[in-house]
Amino acid sequence: MDFDYTPKVQELQNRLLQFMTQHVYPNEVGFFREIAENRAKGNAWIPTRIIEELKPKARAAGLW
Repeated sequence: MDFDYTPKVQELQNRLLQFMTQHVYPNEVGFFREIAENRAKGNAWIPTRIIEELKPKARAAGLW
C-alpha cells in the first residue's frame, strides 16, 4: 500500500510551512500579548490585529 501524500498535498504542505515560517511563527509573541491585553480589558475573544493582518496574506497564498 502507498501511504505517501499526493503531489498536490505535498505542494500544499510546503506552501503552508513556508507561510507559517514567514508570517505566523514570527508573530506568536505579539499574538499572545494581544490576547493578554484583550483578556485584561475583559474580553479575550476580540479578534486580534495580527490575525486580521494575516488573513489576506493567507488568502492571497491560497491557504484560507
